[in-house]
Amino acid sequence: MTRMSVAVIGGGNGARAFAGHLSLKGAQVRLLSSFPQELEAIKRSGTINVTGVVEGEGKVEVCDDNFEAISDARLILVVVPAFAHAPIARAVAPYLKDDHIVVLNPGRTGGALEFSHVIKSANCEAKVHVAETQTLLYACRIEGPTGVRINGIKKEVAVAAFPADNTTIVLSELNKYFPQFKPVPSVLYTSLMNIGAVFHPTTVLLNAGELKAGKRLNFTGTE
Repeated sequence: MTRMSVAVIGGGNGARAFAGHLSLKGAQVRLLSSFPQELEAIKRSGTINVTGVVEGEGKVEVCDDNFEAISDARLILVVVPAFAHAPIARAVAPYLKDDHIVVLNPGRTGGALEFSHVIKSANCEAKVHVAETQTLLYACRIEGPTGVRINGIKKEVAVAAFPADNTTIVLSELNKYFPQFKPVPSVLYTSLMNIGAVFHPTTVLLNAGELKAGKRLNFTGTE
């Protein structure tokens, strides 16, 4: 596979999984975060140790909080909690260029709509393709300062762009690395299919006793 630059924004479980896995798939990966301290160990080592259903040392370039580093990466994966979508949009808006593809992993509910609105409000005039996934591709957990364990990879994940006409363009880049991403008609589907809004609270309530006792609860499902 030809090495292409992909920017991954985030520093948590999902961001590490994407960054490490993409590197192992042949991409040149730049990892960025609004909180550079969470990436210090990875910056020193230059690698992410991936274990589980994927094994290997993924080479990544940590660019701290310098979002200008996204400028030469056509594919930009935003892998942060939903409350961070707007701040990230404001931070990257000055550096977005025509034909950049920004994918929120996941979009939760209305993520692509919010992201598009924020970059437009920040006077971004670039023709950017903004999309969202219905859920995170991985079941994964951080392991140590530079590691991530991927317990599973979902078989299919819905993705849609806003506007919907751009979904084919987004998938042309995403599917180079991840065939699991499948198109749906619009972001109404990905947003209203947001399983996290139902699945996570229900799981917590049904395990309230275990959690109250201080036991750790891990999600491992990948269906």
